[in-house]
Amino acid sequence: MAASLVFAAACGGSSKPAPAGTASAPVEDTPGTSATASPTATASPARATTPDTAAALRRRGQFEAAAIQYAAQAASAETPRLRVAALVLAAAAHYEAGDPEDAIARLRTAVSVETGGALESTRALHLLALRLNEAGRPREAIDSATPGQVASASGPLALYFLAERADAYIALGAEPGSADQWGALLKQPTLSPDLAERGNRAIAASRAALGDHASQAIFLERALAISGDAATRFSLAEALLNAGDRPAAIREFGAIITTTPGSRFAHLAVIALRDLGEAVDAGAEGLVYYRRSLYADAIRVLRPFSEALAAEPGEAWAFATYYLAASYDDSGLVGEAIPVYDSVAALTPRSPYAHRAILWAARASEREGDATATSARYVVLAIGTAGEFSDEASFRAGYVLYAAAEPTAALAAWKAAGAEGPRVDFWRARALAGLGNVVEARQLYEITARTDRFGFYGIEAARELAGGEMAAPTYARRALGREVDWTALAAWAGAAAETIDTWVAEEFAAAGLTDPARVALYQLCSAGASIERTLGCLRAATGLGLTDVALRFAVRLRIAKGVTWA
Repeated sequence: MAASLVFAAACGGSSKPAPAGTASAPVEDTPGTSATASPTATASPARATTPDTAAALRRRGQFEAAAIQYAAQAASAETPRLRVAALVLAAAAHYEAGDPEDAIARLRTAVSVETGGALESTRALHLLALRLNEAGRPREAIDSATPGQVASASGPLALYFLAERADAYIALGAEPGSADQWGALLKQPTLSPDLAERGNRAIAASRAALGDHASQAIFLERALAISGDAATRFSLAEALLNAGDRPAAIREFGAIITTTPGSRFAHLAVIALRDLGEAVDAGAEGLVYYRRSLYADAIRVLRPFSEALAAEPGEAWAFATYYLAASYDDSGLVGEAIPVYDSVAALTPRSPYAHRAILWAARASEREGDATATSARYVVLAIGTAGEFSDEASFRAGYVLYAAAEPTAALAAWKAAGAEGPRVDFWRARALAGLGNVVEARQLYEITARTDRFGFYGIEAARELAGGEMAAPTYARRALGREVDWTALAAWAGAAAETIDTWVAEEFAAAGLTDPARVALYQLCSAGASIERTLGCLRAATGLGLTDVALRFAVRLRIAKGVTWA
């Protein structure tokens, strides 16, 4: 729906488009130009089409055809703003089709159209500078706008446009005061966190090029305070080291290892500390190797560390020994892994690693093929202190025996483990049927089909009840252009959608920049947001045509309501 929003804003003369939630749903079935348009149509678009037609083509991946439609809209546009809006979207379609030069040409035309400083012009200015920077042409990115156009840029994308110019100045490097462009932007009170991080990193890079590593570190610290990511922290550690602050650099390398052990920067941090002659905690180092699938290195580090702590096994020993066992396990050394897992469960039974160790020892035993011993391990886990794997263990306690053609033993194990639920009921029914107890098996199939109607086991139970046959399904054609009934959805959610300012996301979408539009919406609606806000973000994403984002918000809404997908 980005196209609809663009054209509605241009026609209305408003300084801000209507809220995303008020936009109509996309019309998917509107006929449009095919991807294999005739030469005549390509050379000279015959007619202007509705914005929804071109948008539908873009959604289907028919970018060349969409570009033709947008070109037709631009040629027949009744106002300069409509023409610029269509040219911007034509440029986006050309870019998506893999033709950045045609995209740049369209944007140059759009920038040349006088609109009195309207939002559409700022979209064109931003997108042109962005594409030129991507093409490695920073001088052109700077020269693509006149001083008057820079001064009149408006709306949420104005700062992003200035950020592209600031990046271009940084890329030129030799320009006097190249970092001053970003410095001025960073003083803007309305600057978004993503731009603030980007600006600090850009200035840090320029200071590094000048050999001013102390100043580089200052700006990287500011960027890290926003992002918290391992890449920025690693750059900061290197800058501190180059600036001569070895203790601070060592602290940052260590923080990477402990906070993001699965990142490649954690492995690089281990190497950096080793090169500096610094000691690295063996448990933390072993975890880094394990997370990076370097199992031989993990075993090399963790085995002596575990042995050294074995005299008084505590939490540090349980941690190291569990990951030692996991390293054996994941490298295929199952025989070595099982006794190490067992030692964790036996010597530190109150550790959270004990619960995990019992589970993975059972899984390893299962791969070894001893169904009876494996089932016993699962029963112990299922009836012990409740944990994250208790339900899985209760199911597998019987299933491993059923899979080994021991249905009577499977039924006894499920009973001993206290297993319940549709999955268990289905397999219990299969076991009973195999033993000839048809009546009780049918009862369990009926229970499963009723309690898990839309789930896999409920459907399979219904199939069993029907003698292995299922009625042919019937299909109804989806009305893809139908409006969402937001009133009914709010009634189901028990909450009214929160009104959310999605102007930034709308402008990105209107410029064809769907990825930044997604990021802007996710920033507005983080995980754990209220039902009201989640519903508001769902409505905004739907209005902008960002179906994948809307689906994520819909799932969040379902989880917040505490209901199953069915």
